[in-house]
Amino acid sequence: MRILLIAPAFYDYHHHIVREFERRGHEVRFFAERPDRWLYSPAKKLPARWRRAVFDRYLRGVLQQVEGEVFDRVLLIRGEIVAPWFVQALRARQPQARFVMYQWDSYRVTDFRPLVPLFDAVSTFDSVDARELGIGYLPLFHIPSYRLQDAPEQPDWDLVFVGSFHDARYRALLDIREHCRQRGIRLRHYLYLAPVDYWKLRLSGRAPAREDVEFAKLDQATVVGLYRNASGILDIENNKQTGLTMRSFEALATGRLLVTTNPLAGELLPELARRIVTIDRQQLDLPAERLRQAPGWDDELMAWSIEAWAGHLMDM
Repeated sequence: MRILLIAPAFYDYHHHIVREFERRGHEVRFFAERPDRWLYSPAKKLPARWRRAVFDRYLRGVLQQVEGEVFDRVLLIRGEIVAPWFVQALRARQPQARFVMYQWDSYRVTDFRPLVPLFDAVSTFDSVDARELGIGYLPLFHIPSYRLQDAPEQPDWDLVFVGSFHDARYRALLDIREHCRQRGIRLRHYLYLAPVDYWKLRLSGRAPAREDVEFAKLDQATVVGLYRNASGILDIENNKQTGLTMRSFEALATGRLLVTTNPLAGELLPELARRIVTIDRQQLDLPAERLRQAPGWDDELMAWSIEAWAGHLMDM
């Protein structure tokens, strides 16, 4: 099967997705969902009409590059800048293809609702969106490098957090850090913020404390190393959406305890309740002793692997 995949070039997840489809015997043609950062970032600052013109030019370039090619399936993941005209143009060129869309952002973050009627099948990682819009629900996944078979005997950290900066997450992290200090919980956090964004915030008087953020992204091996040396992994979700993040499933795959501010985590994964601690941002009450009891790996976690996720997508 030939697949046209349009998806975020996000860390290296797109490479893993392509490799998994290829492992299944499919041929994949990949395009990033939006232009490179050097073009995308300044375009975002333009008036709406000019911004749309830049994005449409990128999408027309995709159409030109696949002109004359035949695909059995068109798979769109997120599609931040994708407009209805683009999907309609693809459908006209690929009448034999099945069109499938998967969302790993809520429509409250990236409004994909105008695209839904144009696809044969649509699923999302957000259970609330799925219920509201009448579309499928499919959680995210973990990749092989996070599947740690060993439980830490004497980890250096009770709790580790790795993530990117946004204001609400930073404020939540400060509260959790102080709570951990009071409870004697050993917390290690790594909060990434691009230098240019830090200085923009600094000029506007809204910058975080310099010692609280890092300017370098961690590579995957370093993140896995931090997780290996912890008994619990903290996830601070985007409060505009309810779906469990990729980081949540990576944490679970390590066999460490997932500690999350997502109030629906236990409800969404009842089978894994013993592996999850849900915390209330407004009334923090972290159980120090439980945080030191990593549950370890179990084959049941493969139900949320990239292999299982790709299989579900191909069944749509």
